[in-house]
Amino acid sequence: MSPIAGTIWGKRRTLELYINIIEWGEGIYGLQSAARHYFKVNAAQLSRNQAAALAAILPNPRKLSPIHMVRSTKRRYERILRESSSAKLP
Repeated sequence: MSPIAGTIWGKRRTLELYINIIEWGEGIYGLQSAARHYFKVNAAQLSRNQAAALAAILPNPRKLSPIHMVRSTKRRYERILRESSSAKLP
């Protein structure tokens, strides 16, 4: 990210925009659509495990699945769960 973008948008806003415009699968744009497609819930109702599963596919959300995880995605998912249990939310 350029220094100018970081000044205009904070990290939280940049992440929010990113997760709401990326393609999470064929024709699935934004986190709300991904939550409904994969888990049949609104994004605000995602469980911790469901949110971690979606976060785990972020390196390549068009190719990876939060439902049928390959080994590397499963490891990333488990790490996200482990590390998020001690994270403090703002």
